[in-house]
Amino acid sequence: MLEENLSGNQTHLLKIVAGHASEDATEMFSKWLRQPVHIKMDRVEFMPFETVCAMMETREENAIGVLMSIDKGIEGMLLFLFSEDMAFKMIDLLTKQKIGTTSELGDLERSALNETANIVGCAYLNSLKKSLSVECIPSTPILIHDMPLAIMNAVLMEQAAFQDESLFINTEFFHDGGKLDFQFFFLPVFESLKERLG
Repeated sequence: MLEENLSGNQTHLLKIVAGHASEDATEMFSKWLRQPVHIKMDRVEFMPFETVCAMMETREENAIGVLMSIDKGIEGMLLFLFSEDMAFKMIDLLTKQKIGTTSELGDLERSALNETANIVGCAYLNSLKKSLSVECIPSTPILIHDMPLAIMNAVLMEQAAFQDESLFINTEFFHDGGKLDFQFFFLPVFESLKERLG
């Protein structure tokens, strides 16, 4: 298992990275929206693929995933997973519409979700850069609209060639109207990550 192959200090460092990423993402989002928001990423755990898929099987509603591969630095991928309802609420917030307005995905809506993933993903990778002195460059976000298990299977199929666990980071987005939460999975190729952790 991935976690068993990391020292306590290495695991703790990954949690610190998430904390710093929360601060950076909060600052970036607040500037972008021109209103105060807070991003919280305090639940960080290693999760076997079997557990992830079992969790997805219980969700019957459509979901929206935004996938970013890491093109430089640590090999791997970032996956953001929104329930359809949560994604539509996020879009309304980002486009300054009344919550409940968005009901389908057009170019503008897709762009808003891609930008959300880009901001949070870049904040996380920048935090990795500060902590590990490694520059990680993400690809252009790819949006997938499907059942949660279908999205996860498409992503994990490629990762299964390297390992059987992901790093799960529950993400909460607080704003004046309440809280929105979505799931963030950091899927590094283990050997690439361990080499950088030292």
